[in-house]
Amino acid sequence: MRLEESSREAGAHAWWERRLFEVLGAWVPAAGVPAAKTMLDRHAGHAAWRSTQWWDRLPVMAGVERHQLVAAPGPGVQRALEEAAAAADDVTRLAGAYRVMFPRLAAAYRGHLEGASPVSEGPSIRTLSMVLADLTRDWAEGEALLQSLLTGVDSVKGAARWVERLEARFLS
Repeated sequence: MRLEESSREAGAHAWWERRLFEVLGAWVPAAGVPAAKTMLDRHAGHAAWRSTQWWDRLPVMAGVERHQLVAAPGPGVQRALEEAAAAADDVTRLAGAYRVMFPRLAAAYRGHLEGASPVSEGPSIRTLSMVLADLTRDWAEGEALLQSLLTGVDSVKGAARWVERLEARFLS
């Protein structure tokens, strides 16, 4: 992978994790379930850490400010995260995060890892391995809590509708 392409990917990862930090963190005060409140707070901190890892992978290039490399990977991701931020309750918040955002970010990391060159991207490969493991642990914890909150047909249908709505944002 060329330096410019690798820089764009690292910048996109940094953007996505920073935005995930903001969204998860904003949900903490509004969370109704104490376990959701503490988990969201912890996962927001993890997203901030992962964003910092990507910031540290951004190259220093003549004529390019590093912050310019931090951008949404596409308009669909930006729209979906904006929509997710507006979730009204714990079930929709957790469904959006752990059934849409985390899986899509994990897929982006795996795609980057599969295309990374061990010769030129050793530090990025190491970072990808660390952040993917961290994200996967958080994803599993979030999914488990979400499942505990799906206590009836209405909550299951509400979560499914929210997931469908967010997934559609990636396409529009």
